[in-house]
Amino acid sequence: MKILYIISSLGFGGAERIVCDLADNMVKSGMQVEIICLKGSIEISPKNSDIKIHQLNLNSIVDFITCWNKISKIMREFDCDIIHAHMYHSIIISRILAKKFNKIVISHAHNTNYGGWYRGLIYRMTDFLSHLNVNVSSEATNIFIQDKLFSIYKSITVVNGIDTNRFEKNSSVRETLRSHYSIADDEIILINIASLTKQKDHINLLNSYNYALKKGLTNSRLYLIGDGPLKNIIEEEIKRLGLENNVHLLGIRNDVVELLNMSDVFVLSSEWEGLPLVVAEAMSCERVVLSTDCGGVREILKDQRYLVEIKKSDELGDKIIEVANYSQDEREMIGSINRAIVLKDYSLDKMSRFWATKYKEFSLTK
Repeated sequence: MKILYIISSLGFGGAERIVCDLADNMVKSGMQVEIICLKGSIEISPKNSDIKIHQLNLNSIVDFITCWNKISKIMREFDCDIIHAHMYHSIIISRILAKKFNKIVISHAHNTNYGGWYRGLIYRMTDFLSHLNVNVSSEATNIFIQDKLFSIYKSITVVNGIDTNRFEKNSSVRETLRSHYSIADDEIILINIASLTKQKDHINLLNSYNYALKKGLTNSRLYLIGDGPLKNIIEEEIKRLGLENNVHLLGIRNDVVELLNMSDVFVLSSEWEGLPLVVAEAMSCERVVLSTDCGGVREILKDQRYLVEIKKSDELGDKIIEVANYSQDEREMIGSINRAIVLKDYSLDKMSRFWATKYKEFSLTK
């Protein structure tokens, strides 16, 4: 069986990692896989170097015809059985091309936010071309159905999965990194891993942390992992609040597992999400996780005590203070529960087995 994954970009993000992980696992199961990346540079890729990635340059409407012809050529040559399209642009292009080439197309969204009325209109107009619609949390799927972007009879929720063998607790790594960053044993380390964009609302996080510091949480640091268009604004806000000694921007990193182990508490401050993989990754590493109630997070973070409303900086700050005052034993107990949740419902193996079965079901109906 041949699977063609089409995705808008292969930058550092949850959907991008899902595609790369799925591609690797489908090859292991005996399928042939190729990936089309519509735009941007390739920041992440499958571990299997034999998986062919077609990098296009769809940066504006001017490039559309050229990219359309390139994708058509790829589809003729690869002759896939199923197109699995991820995110808006890929979904719309794939739906139309699937009709042209008589292919099965899976439309896979990764968020509650679909981008406004215009995109919603295009989703509705092309829904009849899709064989299966997918989103990553029950809340996200329900929003797409309620807003009539997805037809209810062919829409499902498939939660993202992570590599639990990679994302796990490691005490020796923790000690090494805390020594490297001159972190005392009793110092509380908060960590946020997210692109520096409006969606992730780092300004809310900075205000929350500043509130916690003023309330007495002085023996702590906050590490921000990621990059993005709002970097300069975030740096200015750090200076404005006088947080230069406590908040550290580390940029894009390849040692995320190690940094998670170095930390005590993972904090997500987003305005909206689908089902952010990074929450599952932090839970799998047995970290305490705090988050805004921004979408599918409540479905994975079972204990609702660790959720606060979006943009409620003081509430998030109070919650940071609360968990910072937990004993080490209390944080370890919470971490152990978090990992058990991920192992049960959010593993990469479970997600990959689901898709392997679903692809085979579709192939039998062709």
